[in-house]
Amino acid sequence: MPFTHTCTGTNNCFCSVKKIFSIQENKKRFQINNPKQINICQYKVDGCIFRPGTSDLRCDAAFTLYENQENVKSITTILLVELKGSDVLHAAEQISETYDFISRPLNDLRPKPTTKAYIVSSRTPSATQSDYLKAKINLKKKNIDLHQSRLQYTYDV
Repeated sequence: MPFTHTCTGTNNCFCSVKKIFSIQENKKRFQINNPKQINICQYKVDGCIFRPGTSDLRCDAAFTLYENQENVKSITTILLVELKGSDVLHAAEQISETYDFISRPLNDLRPKPTTKAYIVSSRTPSATQSDYLKAKINLKKKNIDLHQSRLQYTYDV
């Protein structure tokens, strides 16, 4: 399973109970506020979950949240994040491909974690942009809630 390896700062992932987690790229930023200081693992998807050099579509980062204090090894929530310029449809495809890669091992987890996806982009698609709406519906069929924001998104635990 992609999330069972030991995380260290040297392999682009780490686990911590710090109060703020963030990733940033070209003025786009995703941040997690963690005032309860639950255990959260942050993964750079390329090079940590996917082997470097593979040509698979993938999102930029994944976070696993362990909100159940009685069972600190139980993932309760998975956040998939893509920081994108303007092609939000491609970003949704990257998230979908990443989820497909990690989903088989996730099916063994009980209870099954909630999966949420976030696209932080330079522009916001219009509410009627049919391709974006189709991508959102396709992710919903996989039980992934897709959220999109312009330039910055803050997730509060």
